[in-house]
Amino acid sequence: MNQDTKVDKQRQKMSMRIEGMHCASCVASIEKSLLNQDGVISATVSLLDEKAVIEYDKDRVDRMLLEKAIESTGYRPRRATMTITLTVSPTESQWIEIIKIISDLSGTIDVHIFQDKNRILVEYDEDLITQKIVKRELGNLGYEVADSSVSSVDRE
Repeated sequence: MNQDTKVDKQRQKMSMRIEGMHCASCVASIEKSLLNQDGVISATVSLLDEKAVIEYDKDRVDRMLLEKAIESTGYRPRRATMTITLTVSPTESQWIEIIKIISDLSGTIDVHIFQDKNRILVEYDEDLITQKIVKRELGNLGYEVADSSVSSVDRE
């Protein structure tokens, strides 16, 4: 594997919704904070879209550090979430398989399960993954979705 191929595999792109921006100064402050993080290759913040698009080296920086960089400027990153309710109750080993499959999808940030309600909560990057993709993967595993919804939440 040559050096260029190795660099390309480490290079990732993500987007983050940002709450509270009101002016060009807000945008500049967030961009500066992101670009000062070791491993960030580029960062573009859009006031109109209330979103940052970040290209980064996944071996040097992760989403949590980038969210903290945004918070340090006084703004709040928001995560898109989807809640999916299954029609059946998976076994413990099936829940483990579900978590792994969803976690491995590009764009998944975090997966939480609520076994007593047959419910899955997925935090995700809405530019990389959709509810349709997650539902398709669950269907491929043999699960039928009873109900689903999407929303946006503050990062804690």
